[in-house]
Amino acid sequence: MASDAHLAAIALEHDATVVSFDRDFGRFEGVRSQVPA
Repeated sequence: MASDAHLAAIALEHDATVVSFDRDFGRFEGVRSQVPA
């Protein structure tokens, strides 16, 4: 399983938003995240 830091780096590299129930992505500056509806 990929770590949060790895997923955050990929999201930053691709200017993507992380969609996850894991609210820990807020600790990574510049990473956009949202909780799925």
